Amino acid sequence: MAAGTTHSILGRARAALERGRGAEAAKLLTPIARSGAMNREDELSVRAALAEAWLLQDDLPQAAASLGRPPDSIREPIGDATLSMLWRLHGRVAFARGDKSRAIALHARALKHADLAHDSRAIGLARYELAHCYRQVGDSGIVREHLTQAAAALHAAGERRH
Repeated sequence: MAAGTTHSILGRARAALERGRGAEAAKLLTPIARSGAMNREDELSVRAALAEAWLLQDDLPQAAASLGRPPDSIREPIGDATLSMLWRLHGRVAFARGDKSRAIALHARALKHADLAHDSRAIGLARYELAHCYRQVGDSGIVREHLTQAAAALHAAGERRH
C-alpha cells in the first residue's frame, strides 16, 4: 500500500479516535494493518492507533494483540515520541487488566521518552495516564501534581480533548 494512502487512512482513523469512535477507526485501520506493506514507522503508528481503537471498545485482547510485544524487545532504533506512545498504550492495557503498579511503571517510561522527545502532547498524555493510575491507588497529592502538569503540557500542545 502506498505511503500516501496509509497516511490518509491513518489521519482519518486518528480523527475518528479523537471523536471517540473506536469502531470506525478499527474498520479503517484493520485492512492496512493486515497488508504488511508499510515501513516500520508507519507500521508502529498503525498498530498504536488500532490498539487505541480497540481500547475505546474495551477489547483488551485485540488491543494487546495490535500492540504486540513491549518496545524494549524491538531491535531497530525508534524515535522517542514513538516509544512514548507505545509505552503509554502498553500502560493503558496493563491498567485495564487491573495491574496498576505495572501500568504506573509503563507510563513512567512513556513520560521519560516524551521528555526526551520534547513532545508536549506526549508529556501531557503520559502525565494524564499517570494521574489516572494514581487516582486508583489513592495518592491524591501525586494525582494533583500529574494533572496540573498534564493540563499545562496539553494546553501548550493545543490539545483540547483532555
